[in-house]
Amino acid sequence: MAATQGTDPVPALFQTEREAAATVQHITDGPAGCGAWRDGCHRLLEDTCRVAGVGLGAFDEQVLLELADGEPPAVAVIAGLIRRAHAAGLEEGRDALGAAGVALPGGGWISGPSM
Repeated sequence: MAATQGTDPVPALFQTEREAAATVQHITDGPAGCGAWRDGCHRLLEDTCRVAGVGLGAFDEQVLLELADGEPPAVAVIAGLIRRAHAAGLEEGRDALGAAGVALPGGGWISGPSM
């Protein structure tokens, strides 16, 4: 399902183009050629970045718009890659919490387990 529908932007990963296409069916159900697909794909990419905590600059937005002109299943894959990279970073952070300690961005320290 799309992030614009209030859920996770994409499933964990795609094995087939059909799976990717099913994820963006809400986009492709609209008429092609009138900008609805582009707008839906752009929202999917923006929402996925927002959920992942990725800030976007002006050129980033320009590139997202160019990517949004692609086929919706391909855009779903890009959104999936962003989501999985974000999830992997979160998992790595959780793993690091079990270590001796973690330096926090902007300063600070989270101690590891006491022995």
